[in-house]
Amino acid sequence: MKSGIDPTRRNRNIGTERAGHGADNRHGIPQSWHDNRVYWEKLSDPVLVERRLQSRPVTFFIEPTRPDCVHACTVDDVMRVLQLLPPENQLCVTTFVFRQPTRRQSQLRPVWGRWSYFAKLGRYRGPAIYLDAQAPDRSIRWEKSLDPCD
Repeated sequence: MKSGIDPTRRNRNIGTERAGHGADNRHGIPQSWHDNRVYWEKLSDPVLVERRLQSRPVTFFIEPTRPDCVHACTVDDVMRVLQLLPPENQLCVTTFVFRQPTRRQSQLRPVWGRWSYFAKLGRYRGPAIYLDAQAPDRSIRWEKSLDPCD
């Protein structure tokens, strides 16, 4: 004991969460530095389906789903709902995306759907509604304080 400090009597917070241990390895959804799109705009092998509503095109991007996931509605269901809207509101959104989130996205940011004011989907740009596939046997736990951006 040269310096007068007893090595067995250290700070009790060393190596704990209070001292910041583990703060740098939080799980997150990977974001590429080369691609500035949001993770839900990155689609893999989508099928493009176009329908007509009052002589205007309605575009659907449909990603293949995992065997344990399904979409809550179909393209025909969305078209039926659009036909029920008043004519001035029918063509506000003409792009719908049926996407399959990754398992990590489903765990960290579970959603049924989201609204995008400006989506970049290949040559399509503008407002879009995203509908995520879900596993019907799994439940989603919502936090007590929900953020409309999540």
